[in-house]
Amino acid sequence: MRYIALLLVLFSTGLLAQTQTISEPDYSIKCPVNWTTARYEGVLALMAPQTGANDKFSENLNVVSQQVATTGTQSLDAYVSANITQLEGMGISGIQRNEYIAGKKKLKGYLITYTTNIFTKGVIDQKLWQVFTQFNGKFFVITYSSIPETFAQYLPQMEMAVATIVFK
Repeated sequence: MRYIALLLVLFSTGLLAQTQTISEPDYSIKCPVNWTTARYEGVLALMAPQTGANDKFSENLNVVSQQVATTGTQSLDAYVSANITQLEGMGISGIQRNEYIAGKKKLKGYLITYTTNIFTKGVIDQKLWQVFTQFNGKFFVITYSSIPETFAQYLPQMEMAVATIVFK
């Protein structure tokens, strides 16, 4: 039901009609046409445009893929737990973990959320929303990163993008 409500909001605001499809070897994803993309080995970065001179942070969605065989674990549950343990070892607390299902293809996995400034070396607080899933011998981590003040504003666009992922 939440997915249908999200689609209605996106359709009524025109966000769904103004998308581009980004195709990668293992998946495709849709995002707003005004987002920029960057690619690194195993990483696709999608960045929302900054809204003005005072906007010091580009909200972004990153899709990271990693071969299951290189992680030392075969289960998605163990992979997520290991990531949470690593984050806690870095001093990040308040991590919330939930099951996650999105999109027509029922992308299944886990969602974790937390706030930290460790990735910007204490300069900017970031709120992170991460979806972990597994497909065809790979783990995928889809991360939405924002400053806490704009997190809710961009979350519907990020949820829409995640709901459009189609694995090949």
